[in-house]
Amino acid sequence: MLFLNMIMLSSKNGFWPWLNTRESSDFNIFFRLGKIEIAWYAVFILTGMVLCLVRCRHELKRKGLPADYYDNFFFSVIPIALVGTRLWYVVSNIDEFPDFLSVLGYNSATGTFSLSGLAVQGGVLFGVIWGFIYFIFIKRRYPLGLHFDLIIPSVLIGQILGRWGNFFNGEVYGIVVDRSSISWWIPKFIIDYCTGTGSASQVGAQNVHLPLFYIESIINVVGYVLIGYVLWRFWKKFRKPFQVGALYFIWYGTVRLLLEPLRESQFIMQQGNVRTSILMSIIYIIIGVAVFVFAAIYFRKVPYEKIYINEKEEEKERKEKEEHDRILQEKIAAKKAQIRERKAKENNNASK
Repeated sequence: MLFLNMIMLSSKNGFWPWLNTRESSDFNIFFRLGKIEIAWYAVFILTGMVLCLVRCRHELKRKGLPADYYDNFFFSVIPIALVGTRLWYVVSNIDEFPDFLSVLGYNSATGTFSLSGLAVQGGVLFGVIWGFIYFIFIKRRYPLGLHFDLIIPSVLIGQILGRWGNFFNGEVYGIVVDRSSISWWIPKFIIDYCTGTGSASQVGAQNVHLPLFYIESIINVVGYVLIGYVLWRFWKKFRKPFQVGALYFIWYGTVRLLLEPLRESQFIMQQGNVRTSILMSIIYIIIGVAVFVFAAIYFRKVPYEKIYINEKEEEKERKEKEEHDRILQEKIAAKKAQIRERKAKENNNASK
């Protein structure tokens, strides 16, 4: 009870402003301490990243591989992916940024810094590029196909949670529809938030903005279960390396391609007459299909049991182990020889 009272007292003082009311302009703030604020969006994104790592560690352990193999990679890819999300948003909405400081998030009107514009597609792109560099040139023990198929579908976890950050930010809403047309399959608290100050525009009690953040989140739950669990664990026949990861690109590109036209105009990333988000979705699909087909052809003779085996590294480890064993046996033989020689001397001395 004491802990609960402390929470309620803190909420009244603004520590947890989201507990007060959904109409509050602070609904997107998880907690505030003085001038320090942490947004719900950041909480969801960080939680998603942690869960991605947890899932990858668990799957590595299941395969008998070192569970901590990805730890350093995740610590390095997080800032790189965040830079990618920002840069892709800036490129897609270049007119919003009159100078370099605004790109960094500086608001000249308020004199504050705030990175309010992020695009997930850019983060995924930058993360994948860094992943290729990292696992080709830095940590090469296991084949690239393993990392591609294990890590990339895990990104869906972060995207699922990230969309709930959009809910608290009051963004990623779609076209206006009649409330009754969606009330049977979308929770009431979400529909209520799509009618008032939480949505992009107030549309009245009978009309609501289609909550695309919620729809995309649910669809990606299905995608993760299908790609990241069912296919990853149980698909064996005709499976080749890189194909599970390729399915992520096809899935996510298709989802965004279908949902982007339903977005409210202010949430559509566009450069001139080109909708960059739709263009990127098409590119994702093309990449996914190309990788899937290429893998099927290039690795056609590789059986399922060897798709994640790095034969060169295993041969290297085998030779290193043989050399280590040889040196160890030589040391043991030399030690035994010394012992025999010492005993022989002791016996000679005793006989005298």
